[in-house]
Amino acid sequence: MQKGLYQCPGCQQWWVWQCKDDTVHLQRKCRKCGHKVRAMVKRVYWGRGRPRGWALLHRPSHMPEDALIAECRTRNRKIRAQQRRGH
Repeated sequence: MQKGLYQCPGCQQWWVWQCKDDTVHLQRKCRKCGHKVRAMVKRVYWGRGRPRGWALLHRPSHMPEDALIAECRTRNRKIRAQQRRGH
């Protein structure tokens, strides 16, 4: 099982993703703004292709889901605080 976090380019919200080990493409839809995120989870040639303006972070497969959700909450709180300050 592969796990991690991804950031929506539309609303900057962080979300948890999970997929099987043999999955190559990750396709998700943001639950907040509806923006579609498509990514290659396993890339053979890193650094090739167009920049998408979002982040995809990998985490160890043994990491509990509660820890992933907690990390998302922390990241989202920081983003909301920056948005309130006007950055």
